Amino acid sequence: MPASQSLARCPAAPLDSGPAVSSESAPTPRRTLGARRASAIDVRLPELAPLVDRWRRATVPVASLGIVPHVTVLFPWRPPPVPAQALRDAGAAVAGVAPFELTFRRLGRFEEQERVLYLCPEPDAPLRELTRRLAAAFPDTPPFGGRFADPTPHMTVALAPAPDDLARLEAEIATALAPQLPLTVTVRHLSVEEEGEDGYWSVRASLPLAG
Repeated sequence: MPASQSLARCPAAPLDSGPAVSSESAPTPRRTLGARRASAIDVRLPELAPLVDRWRRATVPVASLGIVPHVTVLFPWRPPPVPAQALRDAGAAVAGVAPFELTFRRLGRFEEQERVLYLCPEPDAPLRELTRRLAAAFPDTPPFGGRFADPTPHMTVALAPAPDDLARLEAEIATALAPQLPLTVTVRHLSVEEEGEDGYWSVRASLPLAG
C-alpha cells in the first residue's frame, strides 16, 4: 500500500446492525520474529481479555507471548532495553494529552495481508494525536516503519487463517460480542512494552497522560 494512502476507518454502523465495513490494507500485526527485538508504546486493555481472548489466543501468535489486548500507538520503537532518556522524551511528548475515554461498540475488518478482525476505538482522535506526537518526537521510528501515512487505530480480535474463513469468523465474533458491547474504558497512561530474548513481552514503563 503506498504511503500516500490512509487506511479505511471503522464501520459507521453498530456491531449488531450488519456486516463490518472492509478495507483493502492494514498494518501487519506485531510479530516477534526477526533479527532485532522490538519495543512498542501501547494502550493496554486487559479488561477486554475476557471478551476477546477466546479468538486472540487461538489466532494471534503474540497473544500467548505476554501481549494483552491493546491499541498500538507506536510500533516498532527502540530496541530493548529502551534507554532512560528515550523514556523521558516519550513521556514528555504525551504528557500534554489529557486522560480520555474509549468506547468499543463496532467490529472492523482489514482484508488484505493478515485478514484482521478488530474492535474500533471511539473516538480515535486522541489515539491519532498520541501517535502524531510520538512520531514527531521520534522521526526515525515512524509508526509501522513508515508503511502507512495514517494507520487506523484498532484492537485486534482475530486473524482469519484463510480468506474463506474471514466472513465465518466475523459472524461468529459479532454474534458473541454484540450482547457485551458497548464497553467503555478510561485511558490514563500509555505502556512501554519490550520484547525479551525469549520472545515474551513485558511492560517496561508507564507514560502518564496529564493533560
